Amino acid sequence: VHEDIYKKFLKDLAETLKNNHVQYQYYGCFEQPGVYGKGYYKVLSQSRMGLNYSRKNDVTLYSSDRIVQLTGNGLLTFSPRIPGFDKLYTEQEVIYFDDQFDLAEKIQDCGAQALTIHGRTRSQMYKGEADWTLIGEVKNNQRMKIPIIGNGDVKTADRTAECFDKYGVDAVMIGRGSIGYPWIFEDIRHFLTHGEHKDSMDFSEQKVILKQLVLDSISWLDERKGILHSRRHLASSPVFKGIPNFKETRIAMLRASTKEELFEIMDNVKIPQE
Repeated sequence: VHEDIYKKFLKDLAETLKNNHVQYQYYGCFEQPGVYGKGYYKVLSQSRMGLNYSRKNDVTLYSSDRIVQLTGNGLLTFSPRIPGFDKLYTEQEVIYFDDQFDLAEKIQDCGAQALTIHGRTRSQMYKGEADWTLIGEVKNNQRMKIPIIGNGDVKTADRTAECFDKYGVDAVMIGRGSIGYPWIFEDIRHFLTHGEHKDSMDFSEQKVILKQLVLDSISWLDERKGILHSRRHLASSPVFKGIPNFKETRIAMLRASTKEELFEIMDNVKIPQE
């Protein structure tokens, strides 16, 4: 029974943290490898918060030596209300919580100045559509005084305006929607300011900017990794949407292994009116 409760809590917590855009990592459970020795202390040194959660949290004073390692290394430590544990650690030394929802709120309350929420769950990964309903509910929660930033599947100026109007968020975060379409931010600014879409940038100018993205990716990584990172985003860029018979060109982009090869493919792309 303890094992079932333990696993359910950690699964529910993972979902809650992911929905609230809190970065976390489990080790040694859910098919994730454990971390030991020097690697364990390296993880501790890179962490800011830690969770002391055991299989028998209803047993008086029950805990592994994990609690000592977390607190001893200066991590902000969260723990369920283990019977008698407050005799060892006061409310000023450890943050106690009642369930995963209480824990998530307390993580937010530990000095966060804003909260970004992604509308897609961990189990969805990149599949399906981002659900902004939860984002709107958090924004409308009277407890929340900090800015709420919405994120997920925002790829146009129209969708950005809809997110502000429908869900009341303080800001919209755009990630993948800007890769292959980096001038989206200027398009959004113009639309929100003037209520109309900005004239489209010349296709040749767009290609110059996209090439610079590739060069920046190569500079940041190396040519092989930079090409691998950028070519799939280029191939799906809205810049090339609607170009007849583009499928073969897209496949060629995805197979390109050098910047010269990729740039040559891009140079050969023509829009119908050119």
